[in-house]
Amino acid sequence: MIGNLFSSLAMKVSGGIILALLIALGVVMWRADAISADREDLRNKLAAEHANHAVTRQSLAVLENELRQMVEDGQLRASRLAEAQREQRGRTQALRDQAARIRADVASGGDPCVTPDAVREARGL
Repeated sequence: MIGNLFSSLAMKVSGGIILALLIALGVVMWRADAISADREDLRNKLAAEHANHAVTRQSLAVLENELRQMVEDGQLRASRLAEAQREQRGRTQALRDQAARIRADVASGGDPCVTPDAVREARGL
């Protein structure tokens, strides 16, 4: 009889405990599902970032190649310019020397206008 008196209470308590465990299990499963969804979102964002970084790295490589080519072209132009300037300095010096000779001839009383022999000997002019 005493066993029957407590059996109803024991069943109620064990039923309550089971009900509480089921509720806790439901909450844990609901929370695990939310965490799983968050992880999936983060995984997708990470994959998108990796793809964006790959595109950025590729674009950077293309720009670096273009910049390298521009620098090489600039260096080539600079060397061509330096060579042209050296040649021009040589021509300029030759012209300055010729002008100095002409000035010296004029200063010494020479004829500033020298007529070539071919012109002097030409007829019909």
